[in-house]
Amino acid sequence: LHAYPLVVVQRGAATRWNVSKTLADNTPYWWRARASDGNLFSNWVNARFFVNTFNDPPDMFNLTSPVANGEVATLSPVLAWTNSVDKDGDAITYSVKVYADAALTQVVAQVADLPAHASGSTSWSVTPPLVNRRKYYWNVVAKDGLGAQTTTPARPFTINTGNAAPSVPLILSPLPGGQ
Repeated sequence: LHAYPLVVVQRGAATRWNVSKTLADNTPYWWRARASDGNLFSNWVNARFFVNTFNDPPDMFNLTSPVANGEVATLSPVLAWTNSVDKDGDAITYSVKVYADAALTQVVAQVADLPAHASGSTSWSVTPPLVNRRKYYWNVVAKDGLGAQTTTPARPFTINTGNAAPSVPLILSPLPGGQ
């Protein structure tokens, strides 16, 4: 990219000016113009544009929960990941797949087109319920509005509904308020 024509139209007549510098991809730029007859000047008009020479895929992102090789105590675990960012500024949606095998050939649960959550992290509760005491693998695909994609590496986790939190401890001595 060596020249960008910027066009201002006023009362049916167009004025064109080419930017002679190379502008950076995935960058917003602002410009302004005003007219003059040599004596008087118009008000400034302001505009902006975004240089996007090609569609970049979404940036890499991280799976956050469950941890790699972690155990979850529910048949419908919540899978969570950090949101990706798209250099082109496109909206991103996510697809999630849960597999029964390390080769990632046996899909047991999936969802598509989840919008990114505004908090910076997105999650999905697995449906249908999974099987207790089995190991599963999951990954997420981030896709921008023009179809470019980025896929996370698969991460394993195990369902173990017998893995419940310990009970609340009971204070035997000294009793609360005692000496």
